[in-house]
Amino acid sequence: MRDNKGVSNELREKSKHLLSQIPLNLWHKSTCGYFEAPREPNCFAVACSGGADSIFALLITYALLGSKIKVLHLNHGLRGSDSDKDAELVFSVASAIGVEVLTSKCFDNIRDDEGSLRSARIDFFTSKMREHSIKYLIQGHNLDDVAETMLWRLARGAGEEGLCAPRPTSPQDHGGYLILRPFLTLSREFIRETLNKHEIPFSNDQSNTSSRYLRNRLRANTLQSWKSDSDRDVLKGVETSRDQLDEVSQALDHWAVEIEGCNSFEKSIDLVVLKKLPRAMRRKIIVRWLRSKHLFLPTKTLNEVLDGLERGLSLKANLSPESSLSLNEKSIDIICSRKFPSPIWAIHALPFVGRWSFPRTQTLKAEIREASAAEITRICSGGINQEVEAWINYASVIDGELFVRRRESGDLFQPLGSTGQKKLKDFMIDRKWSQIRKENCPIVVDRRGQILWVPGFPPAESAKLEASIARVIRLTYSVAAS
Repeated sequence: MRDNKGVSNELREKSKHLLSQIPLNLWHKSTCGYFEAPREPNCFAVACSGGADSIFALLITYALLGSKIKVLHLNHGLRGSDSDKDAELVFSVASAIGVEVLTSKCFDNIRDDEGSLRSARIDFFTSKMREHSIKYLIQGHNLDDVAETMLWRLARGAGEEGLCAPRPTSPQDHGGYLILRPFLTLSREFIRETLNKHEIPFSNDQSNTSSRYLRNRLRANTLQSWKSDSDRDVLKGVETSRDQLDEVSQALDHWAVEIEGCNSFEKSIDLVVLKKLPRAMRRKIIVRWLRSKHLFLPTKTLNEVLDGLERGLSLKANLSPESSLSLNEKSIDIICSRKFPSPIWAIHALPFVGRWSFPRTQTLKAEIREASAAEITRICSGGINQEVEAWINYASVIDGELFVRRRESGDLFQPLGSTGQKKLKDFMIDRKWSQIRKENCPIVVDRRGQILWVPGFPPAESAKLEASIARVIRLTYSVAAS
């Protein structure tokens, strides 16, 4: 029987064979530049579930970058012992090639719908990558994933932006890192055949065969029929279409940025400007404008707005329980339908386990952590995104209790680095916040009501970190599409 050293050497050799078969020039072209010299291997991590795609991604990335990369594995715990076996496989493979695994296990009460599981993974990835200063997360998505997503979103009437997912590169605004999917050029069948040929183990998640999920039904039925009924290589056609749709999306974004730079769309969109543009650009401008305010319109409603614009009609469309979009003869505006705090915005205690949800699909999370001196230094030197994250001194919080509420008249705030207190409203005006953002932004306070953090600003001066501090509170904030 071979010893551990023999297994390790064998797996390293197999990873080299994988790379020789699929060299960098066969990876997706838009990702290659991130892997070319000079490289910083310690800035890369591979998301690995234990399935064929992620094991393939791990081994071939290791062959290129070496053992300084990290492996991220989240055990959802939904399949009992099978989930634990997947984790054991990931540890076994990573240990054999000398790569560190960063792992966690979900709480027992996590929902098993696709959206909740994805949210849990993103939270885990973001946390670990910030903690270890990782810039790039490699995922093993393949060409079949692109085809399935395209089929899934076609039925929902998605536009060019939705149909070119998953993208080879995806910046994470809240996480501050970049997701790389270099293997979108390879089919799922090719990846599995390659692993089997080299006798490399991988797990088969039985939940992927369940007809409960739409993606599984598309994979097992629709995509297979499409492949067999077509007179050409479906996946190669999908690859070409995805890349062209991505080019169109990037071009529209480029022109939208130029248009936005020449016009002020903070409070409203001037129809004199909008009517000069093609319909596709009108759509892009409106979507980007709403997204900047954390708002969203369904495609059907957005089409009605665009139709109304072309016909010179006035109309209103609901954006959320608290706001609506108004199209009139001169502009597109957002109207806040609630001028006073709703009962749900009474003060709440902020728990240190799980997350707290608020109107407009906002969530806040608080966790107590033991921070190293190096981590404190990184945070204090600007190593976090203050729009969505804050680290505060646990000892500065009265009785270790946090509360969250809505903005109140007369609120005073002293952000980190400022010389004194100032009205929070004035800070928001200085940042040119919209009225909706002002009214709906959660405010984190202590037992006395003193403001400790407002998402979008640094934490309070009174709660600042120092090199000697070990116990901290990490606050994270996110807003999902409505």
